[in-house]
Amino acid sequence: MIILHMGFPKTGTTTLQRMFEANNDSLVASGVCYPLIDSDFKQRYLKVFDHKRLHLEADSQANLKNSMRKMSERIERSGCSTTILSCEELNSPATAMHDRNNLRKLRAVLSEIDPDIRLVAYVRNPADFYLSMAQEFLKRRGRFLEPEGFSPNFASKIRVFEEVFEVTASVRELSRPKLVENDILRDFLSVCGLEHVDTSSWKKINANESLSPEVMFLLDVVRRTGQGADKPVKYNPKQQERLWRKLRDASRKVDTSAKPCLFEKVRDSVLFGSETDAIELNKRYGIEFEEGKAVAENSVELPKELLSEVERIVPVDRRVALAIWAQFTYAFFGAD
Repeated sequence: MIILHMGFPKTGTTTLQRMFEANNDSLVASGVCYPLIDSDFKQRYLKVFDHKRLHLEADSQANLKNSMRKMSERIERSGCSTTILSCEELNSPATAMHDRNNLRKLRAVLSEIDPDIRLVAYVRNPADFYLSMAQEFLKRRGRFLEPEGFSPNFASKIRVFEEVFEVTASVRELSRPKLVENDILRDFLSVCGLEHVDTSSWKKINANESLSPEVMFLLDVVRRTGQGADKPVKYNPKQQERLWRKLRDASRKVDTSAKPCLFEKVRDSVLFGSETDAIELNKRYGIEFEEGKAVAENSVELPKELLSEVERIVPVDRRVALAIWAQFTYAFFGAD
């Protein structure tokens, strides 16, 4: 049996993947293979099947063929009856095409290993998902994600996989109170029928990379004003990664633990835009999202003039933002 965990991003996927990587020997001892190829614990090679750009590149296809060969050999050598594959990029909002022909190729390759393929996906409250994706846009792409008209479209994307693989997916909501034992790992194993896997010796791993509202604010301000508001600063991927991680580190030294929370109007706008998706998830999988937390606009002192689009969606303490920026610059220039 192959269990294809197909994402989505920001639904605890990285936490599961790191747990499977760190406890690979324990999994194999329980008859479960999580194939680690070339140190890729996120199994990103699978994304090439349906990537907007990579699936057309000859080099990517050659690398994919080689990775799939290694994966098949690793699974066979393990002697395990169950294989877990986990690749959130198969449902990346930025790069996945959800092209049925592409996904049929994925199914054909996996079926050669084992024709019994199951699908698992986790979804989130749309407002929480929007906030996480807004952070990802700022971190990785230097862009602000508008809340108006936003919808995760979870149901329609899952349906494509179900049609291609001809199986009904197991869909769970990433909400701690709704998870088995309030734990994503135990929930995942339970959904997959792998309750026998002994995780008592596994150390907890938290792969959460959430940013404070002030770091979100700084990422937006720095990029928009560096060369003028009409000409945003552009960073290459390594620079983008370094910038947000250094700002996050600076925020921790300032000792701020504030988590972003959407304004009520923004939350309601996202929930309204996601209503059709939420109804379908409820009808097909019994998922029922709660309204979720939000901040009333009249409960906080809003700035007279916005310096960032981030201030439209979450409350930002500019004094804390300045303290973070001071710590950030100090790390580069020292005390001279």
